[in-house]
Amino acid sequence: MIDQHAADALPIAADGTSPPHGLADTTPTIANLDGDMIVLTTAGTVRLDQGTQAIVTDPDADPRYLTVYLWDPAASDSLGIDTNGTGITLSNEQNGVSEVRIDGDLIATFSGGDDTYIYITLTPAATMDDVQRLVRAITYTSTVTNPTQVVRNSIEIELTDRSGDTAYASVDVVVAPAGTLVLSGEADDLAGTGADDLFIARGADLDDGDQLTGGGGSDTLR
Repeated sequence: MIDQHAADALPIAADGTSPPHGLADTTPTIANLDGDMIVLTTAGTVRLDQGTQAIVTDPDADPRYLTVYLWDPAASDSLGIDTNGTGITLSNEQNGVSEVRIDGDLIATFSGGDDTYIYITLTPAATMDDVQRLVRAITYTSTVTNPTQVVRNSIEIELTDRSGDTAYASVDVVVAPAGTLVLSGEADDLAGTGADDLFIARGADLDDGDQLTGGGGSDTLR
């Protein structure tokens, strides 16, 4: 991932030090979102923050960039911003560059690549509440129509302030047949049914603390 914000000017004191004497860099945070998992059983659009509980803070209160991207996007994956009932408007929707307004106030510019990457440059007028509303409105869309297909990806959210400090959050998205049992990066205790069950996991999800119990059918770990 190329850090497009690293070149943004950091505060420099007269003696050439950064940050200036007496100031300490403070890092923004994105709470109640990192490590979340969303499982879809059919094509559709969902917010990453399904409970609308993400909390975004920055003691400096000077947010600069909000970046969202898929690690390894499939053709069926896309990202977006929910503008329905959120007070958020995009002047050109997600086609190229758009002005981003919240409750009518201009707070950012939006640019997206191929719908798998969102880059938002915040204006000095943007507040932390504005940024929190944007984070809560990020969406993932899957167009998978094959009922047996499995798609799994990670969506990364990065918030960088004008001091160059960055907060990170990662959300797993899974599109799989109904009833699929998905292992997370934590210790999982999953039990199958009497039917043929599908368990899915990445290598990093398999842990000594995991307990997988088949229910009598012909089960598959993929």
